[in-house]
Amino acid sequence: MQEYKVRRILLQSGAMERQYEYGVRDYRLIEAAREGLTQKEICERFHIPVSLLIKVLKTHGEPPRSRKQAIDPEVVRAVVADYLDSDLTREEICAEHGISAAILNRILDDEEVPRRTPPSRTGTSPSGF
Repeated sequence: MQEYKVRRILLQSGAMERQYEYGVRDYRLIEAAREGLTQKEICERFHIPVSLLIKVLKTHGEPPRSRKQAIDPEVVRAVVADYLDSDLTREEICAEHGISAAILNRILDDEEVPRRTPPSRTGTSPSGF
């Protein structure tokens, strides 16, 4: 088949326009990832599923970004100091620094902080015996 016939068929079917639109979309997704947006932010902005974003990034040789947001090093230091040097409970530490329990656990794991043992209840016997 001659080249002009193939081109005419592609134009009539709309395949050329879709290819252009997908290229523009892919470019915008890659630029958003390079700007430092998280996968969740990119997907919400462009109304696409995470699986499509990852596929586009892999297709174009871009490493997918982590879904975890970076934690401010100042917050990490303050949380670790409060956890090790104060009598604050985990809930109080979370409330004071505006973080969730999951983030607290992540900080403690990343910094390899030994966990506190919960205080034992005095005067109680094991239940069921």
